[in-house]
Amino acid sequence: MNPNVSKTLAASAVALLISGCGGGSGDAADPAPTQNETPTPPTLQVSGTAATGLALAGSAVDVKCAAGTGTATTDASGAFMLTIADGALPCIIKVTGNVNGTTVTLHSVTEAGTGEGSTTAIANVTPLTEMIVAQLTGSLPGDLFESFDANGSAKVTQAQLITATAAVVSALKAATGIDLGDIDPFKSPLVAATPVAPDQGNAYDQILDKLKEKVSTEALPLIVNQIAAAAGAAGDGSGAGPVTLGDVMASVEGGSLPGCPAAVSGKYRTIDYWGRTLVRQFDFKSLKVNRGDNGQPLFDIAVDPAKPCEFTATGTVDAVESRHDFVIGASGAGGYRSQNLTEGGSTIGYIFPVQAHALSAITGTWNFLQSGYLTGEPVGHFPGQLVVGEDRKVDVCDYRPELDWACESDDVADLNVSSAADGGFSLDEAGGSVARLFGYRAPDGQLTVFGTTNPTGSREDLVEQTSIVASRPRTLGLPAVDSSTRYWDLNQSRLNGINSTTPIEANSTKVLAVDATNASFTRERLSDERQDTVLVNRPVDGFRFRPPGTWNGQSFGGTVQFTVPSLGINASINGAPSSPTLHFYAISVTR
Repeated sequence: MNPNVSKTLAASAVALLISGCGGGSGDAADPAPTQNETPTPPTLQVSGTAATGLALAGSAVDVKCAAGTGTATTDASGAFMLTIADGALPCIIKVTGNVNGTTVTLHSVTEAGTGEGSTTAIANVTPLTEMIVAQLTGSLPGDLFESFDANGSAKVTQAQLITATAAVVSALKAATGIDLGDIDPFKSPLVAATPVAPDQGNAYDQILDKLKEKVSTEALPLIVNQIAAAAGAAGDGSGAGPVTLGDVMASVEGGSLPGCPAAVSGKYRTIDYWGRTLVRQFDFKSLKVNRGDNGQPLFDIAVDPAKPCEFTATGTVDAVESRHDFVIGASGAGGYRSQNLTEGGSTIGYIFPVQAHALSAITGTWNFLQSGYLTGEPVGHFPGQLVVGEDRKVDVCDYRPELDWACESDDVADLNVSSAADGGFSLDEAGGSVARLFGYRAPDGQLTVFGTTNPTGSREDLVEQTSIVASRPRTLGLPAVDSSTRYWDLNQSRLNGINSTTPIEANSTKVLAVDATNASFTRERLSDERQDTVLVNRPVDGFRFRPPGTWNGQSFGGTVQFTVPSLGINASINGAPSSPTLHFYAISVTR
């Protein structure tokens, strides 16, 4: 019984007792007592089980609703329950836990139910619900959680949830054979296995086990990222993008590169230093990759177990044998070195999963680094800043080393950007397209833009042959003393007109000292114990500069480094970007 109601009834009984003892005239009934206390408002109760095929025990639960928030902790079986006063559906649930030493964050959403004097909702939290939430909104589940409120919750309706669930379940079954039958990922009972009871899992838990065999805990954020990108492209008014939900689920069946969860099967775009770009289809289950422009031929993938996240693809096209050495970082993007083994020549470039994005995603300011061959000019580097307006107009300025890196406006008139059918963007001026741009949003939600002025890979002197990498301007912080960075280096140089590359090198550096006053740090390279000093946010914010110096009698030149922190990728160039004789370009990928 509600305690407030008990007190009211007791007060009424006392009033009647007083009346019976001569408290009134006895000729008329006393007025009914006035109930001034406000009844306790109904509460919203949210419950479910969090599991990945193993219960997420002792994990933090955070809930945001159209009205109200709440927190809880899962029990040993992964179950949770919490109540929210004045709560209103729908809700989004976030569970943060640990699976075999790996931190995992999963999301789910609620549907309404009813209960006596309250509202109840059940929502399991699993890798399946994480996928469905990405499909539901066309955005990263973490981004939805952060923005969820009375307005954000409008994206979560019963009809939309039914549609998204059916799409994911159907595509998963078609690609992998995993069949949920009549299991509702959100509301069906979930009994998860635990370390002390590894065989207690029910049918739903066994489905999660099958899914984990194909998508590891580490690979899940990359798969979810691709689901969200595909759903967002399909829902932006332009129709299906270059990657569909079916494509993503096919990549689930293809799995990850052995020993490297971040390298997930699927469509990747490559852009080399000279701007040539291709879409390549990787299947790490069969260890095959096609060239992408016409779907064939298949190249063979070779993996060295001692070198995780590195692999080589070799094959022959039109009697020309080529070799491509790839490295993939934790964000799913990386770099590669391409060699023409028949005719000679080599280059380096970037590789990243194919996605499509709306024009609104690239609105705003970008720092960029453009490198390669401009018609009538020597090979060089051209750093600058690009601003995309909401009206699609584009302004560009170039950072001029000779002007102390001031950004000088470009003389390009009437530059604008438009969407392209392949999910990228076209940078246009009056005479037509001047560059193609492609976005890759990492699992952390940060977008990076890669581009080319030479998508066909022309070698004609009258064709501009450059590649572009762009990221949002940011102020870089200083690393901690004794912190280490492990990375791969891919190098390309041009000396006196001769181009050359070197094999991919795995290396690491350790920070020896930090100078906060001068915004610099000193580091040591493991391979040769060379020490150098790096200045952050020099020559402009978001860049780093290493002055020239000597070590053990060997001199090294100054370099400017363009940073893409969300991808763990940096592009380094020689300190004199327009040097007519020496040209240096290096891509480093955190490993």
